[in-house]
Amino acid sequence: MQPLRTITSAAVVLLSLYQPGSAQVQKLRSDPKLHGKVTIVELNPELTAVFEKFELATGLKFNLNESISTHRPKLGSFQFPNTRVWAIMDLLPKFGLEEGRWEKTAEGYRLTAKSILPERPASKPKADAPKDLYLRMDPRLRAKLLLQKQPTLRTILRQLGEATGLRFVLAENLQRHEPWWDMSNLREAPAWMVMGLAAETQLRDGRWEKTDQGYRLTGISNVPKAPPKAITATENVTGQLPVASPITAWLLWGLICMTCVCAGVAVYRHWKHIVQRRKESKT
Repeated sequence: MQPLRTITSAAVVLLSLYQPGSAQVQKLRSDPKLHGKVTIVELNPELTAVFEKFELATGLKFNLNESISTHRPKLGSFQFPNTRVWAIMDLLPKFGLEEGRWEKTAEGYRLTAKSILPERPASKPKADAPKDLYLRMDPRLRAKLLLQKQPTLRTILRQLGEATGLRFVLAENLQRHEPWWDMSNLREAPAWMVMGLAAETQLRDGRWEKTDQGYRLTGISNVPKAPPKAITATENVTGQLPVASPITAWLLWGLICMTCVCAGVAVYRHWKHIVQRRKESKT
């Protein structure tokens, strides 16, 4: 649905460019101030926000007629980088208005119409709608990543940030979450697909929450925890070697001294025995 809306929006603008018989297009194009360019790449932008960009580019004032002051159209995916103001203006009366048109005023332009068309009832989402649909709707997440075979989650977050210009973080309870995955069959993929995989890998109720600067991964980690380290006989509960008491230290020192003395006496007796035998052999 998202690509279809984008193609439809672009098609309407192209038709505006190449329909010389359209009176509104000719009237708008004849105003040199409307040849200024704006960039609007958003999902369902507010009409007031669109008007503000028009005003910055042209120096004119844009507003709604009082009869349609409650008009809040759903503009869908607006993908118009570096587009002339008059081309987008020609598109706006076609959204939810009956006989919509632009009127010239002393300060700029006013959007008016015979009436506001009733909204169509929203279609019920299909039961098999993909879980990551909310990620696919963000055009910034279409950037592609070159993945390693077995990247860490921190590496994935860093690559997502580099590819999209957004900030990706983990919830507080997932700071030690480190799932294992094999990316051998997914060497290059769009950011939304990688995010969907991260939300479903060893994570219960995984979901990406929108933040002011990007996205935050939330959920409950299912990664098995490492077993506690076994305490050996030579270690205490802190994992360190036991510290000897003063009495034990003195006993050990005494034992070492006695061993040295005994060894010295034995060496002396052996040396004395050798000297004695040499004297006897000479006589």
